[in-house]
Amino acid sequence: MHTKNVKRIAILLILAVICACAGYHFSYPIELDRATLPAHIQDFYNRGHSAASPPAVILYDGVSIGRKEYALIEIGEDLDLGSVTLERGLTGRYKITRLGYGGGSFLDGIVESGGKKYLLFGGRDITSQISKITVRIDGLTYELYTGGAKDHFLLYTEIDSRVEDSHVNRDYIHFYNESGADITECYNLSGGGIQ
Repeated sequence: MHTKNVKRIAILLILAVICACAGYHFSYPIELDRATLPAHIQDFYNRGHSAASPPAVILYDGVSIGRKEYALIEIGEDLDLGSVTLERGLTGRYKITRLGYGGGSFLDGIVESGGKKYLLFGGRDITSQISKITVRIDGLTYELYTGGAKDHFLLYTEIDSRVEDSHVNRDYIHFYNESGADITECYNLSGGGIQ
């Protein structure tokens, strides 16, 4: 009689572990694939709403920092600039943890991973003139390079881990063209954040 109870308990424990693993697997439903990610972003956008048609999503640059992926997007009829943040689970699959978008042409954020901090900076440069970006944070200047004429970009660099802010002061951002000329005044620095 005792062996039957032990077997039942073992079977119940195995089933519980299988159910927990399946639940975890399905809580991270996304394979990181540029072809299917826009549809996942549309689903995330529509959660809790009964939209007749999902918004258009255009996917641009992405960066990996630790267990997170950040991607620059344009979304909706007005092509609002935004970002999507995905978190990688233990199985290597992802889930969307944040979607943000709005007016403006630039996004920034300071994120932490593994005890280090990183500056994320993304933007839409329809004239493709920005070649270098400098950002001053707590008296230190960081440089980011677009890698050539690009109309959309998402860049990052490691910064001092003692920085406490989660965004940068836009007054301390400067843009330069390939010739090294400061072209900051040609741009409206409005926009949002990346987290």
